[in-house]
Amino acid sequence: MYDFLWLQQNVSISFALRNLITMRHENFLTDTTISDTGFRSGIRRRMNELKNPNGRLHPELHAEYLMNDGKEYSFGLDVRLVGWQKILPDTTYPLKEHPKGYSFDVRKGRILSDEYLLVYITDGTGKFYVKKNEWGGVGVKGGTLFWLTPGQWHSYMPDIQTGWTEYYIGFKGEEVEKFIRHSFMEGKSGAFDIGLNEELVSLYMRALDIARLKDSFYQSYLSGIVLHMLGLVMSRLKEKVDYSCKNEQKIELAKIIMREKLAANLDFKQLAGSLDLSYSYFRRLFKDYTGIGPARYFFELKIDKVKQLLLTTDMSVKEILYTLGYNTTENFHVVFKKHTGYTPIEYRRMMLEKKKVIG
Repeated sequence: MYDFLWLQQNVSISFALRNLITMRHENFLTDTTISDTGFRSGIRRRMNELKNPNGRLHPELHAEYLMNDGKEYSFGLDVRLVGWQKILPDTTYPLKEHPKGYSFDVRKGRILSDEYLLVYITDGTGKFYVKKNEWGGVGVKGGTLFWLTPGQWHSYMPDIQTGWTEYYIGFKGEEVEKFIRHSFMEGKSGAFDIGLNEELVSLYMRALDIARLKDSFYQSYLSGIVLHMLGLVMSRLKEKVDYSCKNEQKIELAKIIMREKLAANLDFKQLAGSLDLSYSYFRRLFKDYTGIGPARYFFELKIDKVKQLLLTTDMSVKEILYTLGYNTTENFHVVFKKHTGYTPIEYRRMMLEKKKVIG
């Protein structure tokens, strides 16, 4: 469920405990459809949660910069960077941790030399510019995607009052140019409202997992993810769906938060409140939208992550469950067997044996 079987069957990921933990990050739970009162209270609550022991707020940056030596170039597509960052209110943008080639002065803007950049904003607000001396710029909110092309001047920045969370992936190659040829994406940069989409966020996260490990043929795996992303974006824009639908976007935001917080014991009542929904209405709405309740959805995401870690790491079951917020293993073994037909150990052994036969 909610995983990409084509990738799950072919990708061998072996990321360590520290990588799993650093992947998880907080979300401001901002949504332009939420009332002003709910928005402000949500921001205050999330800011309090993000304070360190000294009471100071700190931004987050998780990224991989891939300097290709030519050995990993494949499919005519080369991924150069992937990551996400959370920019808090009253924070200088962009963060100074970026290498020189990827940092820029928002007042002067930037021109990419030879690669494309796909940036997805999932919360907060800001501005996007495609012309120098442009007054006002294009308004940005959660669900906005920036398509940045080589040779095109652009600039963007979050509003100082809200900050934002952004996911990004940079790539180059002839296959990209073939893919976008004669489409609206060819030859120009732009900002598009594709709405909040949990599938797209999961692709960014998967790409970051793969880039961190840099296993053999990792560029091949990343190439597939990029093409999947581009296809998804084109499909979303072609559908011309009304992404202003408040309830639909709130459920997509809830799904994104669940995926980002797999290592936490999520409080669904608090989640519903942050979306300006009563808990009972949130449960009914979520089930109408996905076919299952929020608790079941969150549990199945965790089950999928346990399966992935059993197959791609040598972590013990206890270590895996600890990273996903479980304090005991006894009950989980029973639930896992009920869900899959196997205990975690049996599942690992069976799948690894199948992998040996296939490979």
